[in-house]
Amino acid sequence: MAATASQTQTIKRLAFAIPAVWLLSLLIPESTVEDKLARPLLDAQADAITAFIEEGGGTQRRLVRRADRWIQMEPWSAAADDEAVHKHLRALTDIALSRAVEVTELNFDRRVVIEDSDGTQQDIRIGRRAPGSDGNYIQIKDQIWLTDSQVPPALTDDGVIDKRVLSFKRHQAKHLVVGSVELEHTSAGWRVQANSQWAMANQSDVRSLLDALLDLRVETFATKPVNGTEMSIRVSDKDRQTLATAQVRRGAEWTTQIHEGRWAAITPGLSPWVDHGFSRRAVFDFDPELVNRFEMETRGEFREMNSGGLALLASGLLALEGRIAAPEFTPKPGAGTTITVHLAGSDQVHKAQFWAEGRRIFASHGSSYAAIELEADSAEYIKALAGSTSL
Repeated sequence: MAATASQTQTIKRLAFAIPAVWLLSLLIPESTVEDKLARPLLDAQADAITAFIEEGGGTQRRLVRRADRWIQMEPWSAAADDEAVHKHLRALTDIALSRAVEVTELNFDRRVVIEDSDGTQQDIRIGRRAPGSDGNYIQIKDQIWLTDSQVPPALTDDGVIDKRVLSFKRHQAKHLVVGSVELEHTSAGWRVQANSQWAMANQSDVRSLLDALLDLRVETFATKPVNGTEMSIRVSDKDRQTLATAQVRRGAEWTTQIHEGRWAAITPGLSPWVDHGFSRRAVFDFDPELVNRFEMETRGEFREMNSGGLALLASGLLALEGRIAAPEFTPKPGAGTTITVHLAGSDQVHKAQFWAEGRRIFASHGSSYAAIELEADSAEYIKALAGSTSL
């Protein structure tokens, strides 16, 4: 029977449609039940995770987040590298479970447990990579899954622990103990303990010491043999509250104690400062551009010093030098002349008392400080500035 015109047109349309559908099927990926059931390996955002446990190879590592900082609690307590922990958690949360599988005789020798901010825990066990796949076998409860990509390796000591030997904020550091050296910050700057007496310290040297302490790093957490002379380092605030502390040894190489009897190699940045005296020869150490006024007191009488201008006076006072005197040289209260330097926009006040014993001129920063015996040129300058009868 001959086809009608309309039937002929329909047949032609189908002839064109069938190849088009076939071609489209090649371009659109097949949707399977497993694809629709795909889910993340860890059902949590990395930023929401507050605790993390990783077990494997006979080691358990436990980390907790406190006040937005990660801390390792096991196998020993130590500050963690926040960026490294976050990167590891992001890598884990980015992995998806591609499909459930039926596989037997698998060993799951690695375990990961996370806890998020609402207290929910997730526990997964990680096995080997699947043949012909980039993914790993994963066990969640009684179900085995295959991941869509390889699970990142477990964290290591070198990869997760903060390698800073001392972690503190520079502006909070007001008291330092480095071995036998003790330094303290005062309104006149840093001072150093010397032979049971204080002496004003070279300020640039203390700043360099702070740089060295902040730059100390563990080179590797691999255990090193215990040798060399042990010394303590403690950094405290103005109230003597500890900010950071460390035990270090100076031997063939520098090491620090990281856990009980375990020591690790560190950078040698402390070497220039261990036997450094820190006490300065200069009587004054201030920024001349910050000077507001100079004041001189002689036997209870005060007068401002303006002769020759502030810049010239500052230059002369900053040039005063001497050497630490024997302990028996101490000023009597009110003796001689006291010069005070007031700095603008600062609570720093620099003060020194000058007096004469015979032909020798001494300077002191206070009763608890070691006296400085002035060099000849400095002694002559003070006699001319204050007047020999004022000393």
